[in-house]
Amino acid sequence: MADATYNGPRKWVVSKYVVEIAESLAREVEKEASSKQVVATVAAGLSGTGPADYSEKLASISWVTKLIMKPVLIKNEVRVLGNGTLHSYVEELLSSGEGIFKKYSAIYISGDGDDARLRMLFVCGELRGVYVVVGDKEFFDDDKPLNYVKELVKLRLYGVLRQPE
Repeated sequence: MADATYNGPRKWVVSKYVVEIAESLAREVEKEASSKQVVATVAAGLSGTGPADYSEKLASISWVTKLIMKPVLIKNEVRVLGNGTLHSYVEELLSSGEGIFKKYSAIYISGDGDDARLRMLFVCGELRGVYVVVGDKEFFDDDKPLNYVKELVKLRLYGVLRQPE
């Protein structure tokens, strides 16, 4: 990196330190990348001891496609929801179906709103994954952003016959 150059404002000051700045940035990127790998490794190790969390997998279109390859579409509807009413609507939806969790090992819910998308996965009646996109921000394993899903929302409820991988 000894041949790094800078052509911009205050060139006479910055050019003295350009190599040092570049090396510092590279060290920080390596440190950040290694910490992300450690977090992912720890999370993967913990998931073996308790119930699996599928939140990050719900962000993957290919994984979701495999999940709903042979599902049963239970409900497909468009609803107008107010701020913070999605939680109660989903609870009502799941409790209204007679023995829905007895019939299917997993329930997958997807939805598209005006400024939000959501994916939720229930396995054996327990919420095991949440993926929400509000605007341009993604949220994993956090159901609080579901409060921002409002307005006209198209919801699809699938019954999955086999448990996800």
